[in-house]
Amino acid sequence: MSILLHLLVASTALCFLVPIVFPGGDQAVYYFERIICGAFFLTGLLFIWRRERTRDILPRFRLVIWIVFAGSVAHLGVFTWSARTSLFLADQDITNISSAIANTANGFGILPTAYVHTGESGSYLGHHFAPALLFLLPAYLGGNILGLDHFVYPASLFFVSALGLLVWIRLIGIKFSDDALSSVLAACMLLNAFPLLRLSQSFHNEMFVILFSGLFFLALELEKTWLIYSAALLWMMVKEDTSVYVALIGVFLAIDQQTRHNKSGGRVALAFRSQGFRLALFALSYFATGHLLQAWFGGKTGPDWSIFFHGEWPQVTTLSIAVARPIALVGIVGAFAFLPLTRPLFSLVAILPIAVLHLLSNHPWHSTYYGHYAYAILPFLMYGSLLGIHRVSRLREEAPAGIGRFFASQSFRTGLLCFCLGISFYFNSGDRQTPGKLFKTDPEYGSAWSLAREIPKDYCVFAERNLSPLVPVDRLVLPLAPVEGNPNFIEGSHGLTSHCKKRLEFIGFEKPSSSATHPARTVLKQAGRFSLREVN
Repeated sequence: MSILLHLLVASTALCFLVPIVFPGGDQAVYYFERIICGAFFLTGLLFIWRRERTRDILPRFRLVIWIVFAGSVAHLGVFTWSARTSLFLADQDITNISSAIANTANGFGILPTAYVHTGESGSYLGHHFAPALLFLLPAYLGGNILGLDHFVYPASLFFVSALGLLVWIRLIGIKFSDDALSSVLAACMLLNAFPLLRLSQSFHNEMFVILFSGLFFLALELEKTWLIYSAALLWMMVKEDTSVYVALIGVFLAIDQQTRHNKSGGRVALAFRSQGFRLALFALSYFATGHLLQAWFGGKTGPDWSIFFHGEWPQVTTLSIAVARPIALVGIVGAFAFLPLTRPLFSLVAILPIAVLHLLSNHPWHSTYYGHYAYAILPFLMYGSLLGIHRVSRLREEAPAGIGRFFASQSFRTGLLCFCLGISFYFNSGDRQTPGKLFKTDPEYGSAWSLAREIPKDYCVFAERNLSPLVPVDRLVLPLAPVEGNPNFIEGSHGLTSHCKKRLEFIGFEKPSSSATHPARTVLKQAGRFSLREVN
């Protein structure tokens, strides 16, 4: 039975390989995950029925983690490259952020970009206060030397994703240092969870949340104060709202310490003196500072924060919208087998407020955790699932005396964890986006790439949305048309266009722009349907 469980966990790596072997075969992924789901339920029943012992083989069981990790990283790497060769990567949300980092590397200011509503400064920090983007600056400085294009952004996020997974695997190893079975099943659940895969496949900088939150929870396990605050600061730098979620963790830690203190006197004072309370104050101080700085970068014309919680829904009924939100919540918690709910205080303080925020949101993607929008709640579900698995693995110590030796036995705990994996894979199979099927290569990708390599260095490039990621990072790239609320297109200002002495358009999908700012064009080079046109 133990060998069977080894093979079953290792076989989950095939979930990541199926889209590679069968491109476009999302149905194959669905059926394979349903088979894995049923296999975990059956294995759980067999462990409980046969009372199988696994003690002798468990130390070698941890090696299976790396098979699943390798499958996950391999799929993400191939998926990312297929997005490039399909010309799927575009202005939003690749070049809009990547150009900001590249412009900083090229000496044009602090994260200036022409692609989004920034307010008066023209800096991305007026749109989203995300100073963590500057951590990618060395990759762009190297990109300038090596002549790389804006694919350096999703490639960097690929490594951030892989590193984040390694941190969480290390966290699991420490938390379950004396329980190899629980560590492997926990890693299997996390690596296959569809909300995490959605975030990884979104090519968004919110992937930093997984890395930095993993460091934070790792620091909590190690009880290293300096690392706790350092990781919290890094986590809060990802986006303007992440500090609020860090504050929730602080509140949880303060209340948890209070409830653990059994003395009758001074319990409230203990909570206010706790590290959790200080962490919450630290996070809220950062939140206030960050919003003041974002308001300064945005000025009077900066975007209002509420726009990120509103959007147009597809043509569906109001009832469908009302039902979609709770269904999405059940699905995202179900991907972790509802294990976070086994820790009521953690769920109430850290998870429920974020869930309510999503339930009240009128943005269709935000309210249903689509793509990268699970970044707020995801670290808490991941850590909450570890707390839940830890509780299951400690049934022997926590079970009431009258529950019987059977229910506290290792075979029952193993079977129960297998049931949890079965529940997780049931909800994973319901998400048709993950693991994502590969994009089809554009037949003229080579022509577009070779043409982008020939862009002269002394030109500003007004690129079509699907071609902008191919522009080398040492060239100034801008959209074909101005973006409302962004000053970088205003002629004669101190915006990005003030650096443009020569201009050209990089087009291929759309007809050339007929705007007054680009009145005449001369074709410099042509490759297939793509062309470089000098703006006179």
